Amino acid sequence: MATVQHKTPGVYISEPDSFPPAIVGVATAVPAFIGYTSKAKDKGKDLNLVPTKISSMADYVAKFGPGFQESYYLLPVGKKPKDSDHVIISNFTLFEGADAFQLVESGDVNFNLYSSIDLFYGNGGGEAWIVSCGTFDSGAVSRGDLLAGLEAIKNVVGPTMLVIPDAVLLKLPEDFNMVAVGMLNQCLDRRDRVAILDVHDARTVSDATGMDKVIGAFRSGIAGAPPESLRYGIAYFPNLRTSVIATEDISISSFTGPDGLDTLKAALTKAVAHLYPAPDARADKIANYIGMLGKSLDDTDEIRKTPLPARTPPNQLTHRELGQALRANIPALGDMFHHAAESQNTLPPSGAMAGVFTTTDRDRGVWNAPANVGINGLIEPTFDINQTQQEDLNVPTEGKAVNAIRTFPTRGPLVWGARTLDSNSNDWKYIQVRRTMIYVEQSVKTALNSFVFAPNTATTWTTVVSMIESFLHGLWSAGGLMGASPAEAYGVQCGLGSTMTADDILNGNMIVHVVLQMVHPAEFIELVFKQQMLGGA
Repeated sequence: MATVQHKTPGVYISEPDSFPPAIVGVATAVPAFIGYTSKAKDKGKDLNLVPTKISSMADYVAKFGPGFQESYYLLPVGKKPKDSDHVIISNFTLFEGADAFQLVESGDVNFNLYSSIDLFYGNGGGEAWIVSCGTFDSGAVSRGDLLAGLEAIKNVVGPTMLVIPDAVLLKLPEDFNMVAVGMLNQCLDRRDRVAILDVHDARTVSDATGMDKVIGAFRSGIAGAPPESLRYGIAYFPNLRTSVIATEDISISSFTGPDGLDTLKAALTKAVAHLYPAPDARADKIANYIGMLGKSLDDTDEIRKTPLPARTPPNQLTHRELGQALRANIPALGDMFHHAAESQNTLPPSGAMAGVFTTTDRDRGVWNAPANVGINGLIEPTFDINQTQQEDLNVPTEGKAVNAIRTFPTRGPLVWGARTLDSNSNDWKYIQVRRTMIYVEQSVKTALNSFVFAPNTATTWTTVVSMIESFLHGLWSAGGLMGASPAEAYGVQCGLGSTMTADDILNGNMIVHVVLQMVHPAEFIELVFKQQMLGGA
């Protein structure tokens, strides 16, 4: 401490610092979601390609609007859809016999972002960044749009995870591969985030052969990424059947597109004739409802809060009110709405896993594996993986591990894998090791910014070492580092002759060496049982 020259006799008090400056740990679970939104405006400000932080689902809806409403139509049983992208919902038939209809999902346009963010918050999500790379009016998911969104978030400080659930909707595998490689490259470049990847075409998997095909395509597709980037990549399979969209969330307008309105009216008219034969007066009331198809009002809060007589035109129903009225009088419609909701609830796992990461970090620490846990809102995986099938997923020859989400008897669906895409590396094979190292690196880096241009002297070196050791001691005490004592768990060095030469000091380089003993999971637990003979030692 420098000596102060006092000029007046008296008693003077000084309070020198007893402890080094503290390092405050950075946030570890802040996803950046990139995809398509209903709108991208907030109080008149255009949010297209503008990274925007949110803290709740309500916050998302206020800035980016509600989710995408998929389109359906009815088709007489036996007929094929006009477009190969249109999917028949095979486990549903509306009515029976000659009047039977099958439900077809148009498949022309679809978007996953809204429901994936809903899953994120349903699994404990907190703050997140949103990048809208286009609205639903864009017409379809585009590789260029997603890459533009990825570029927009590149230099933003704060995100620790990249999540693009709309990437699996790209029709061409090569487009998906470019987005996935772009995510990995950004993580390698920034070194402050990981990429949570979905598997392209996972929705088509129905057997082991199909699984091997899509997993193989995924692994070969990301072969263009630098090998070092794989340590920042985390992939999950299969897709999830969720309960994000409830039957009540489906609107009758989903079934009244240009190709389906006349067919829907004809089908419902036949149903009414069967259910309410003349002279049942209810038939006229329901016929009036059927006549409103294609003419009902949008489901805005303003309309919903307006009494029926005051609406323009008078007594006009909203889409949702009309759907409720028809379902109440034609029970088969309830089943149709249920199957429509079920088809929208098939989602890639990345959004849910971002929430699982957040909950794990908050409750147990980033050094714990985000595995052996359930997923809120998950009904079941779309494909049932057994132990043998998971062997290649978890320990593949080329090292690009894909983490499984499996269903276990009595325990239900669980996340059953915690490996990065660099699974052959002893340093970086585990998710929690990679993410803990990012946490330590970024926390220390942020704290050391205050020492830029400080004198490169022993006083500064001692302060820096003490500061880092104090931070790491707290991490070790919480269970984030392995070792029976602090000396076994970590080591920090900084000084002339140990980490720096005289030339380093002359060139303005202060070099700090930090050695950590990371926590690894007990991934394979082997029990050995022996029988002891009577009277044996």
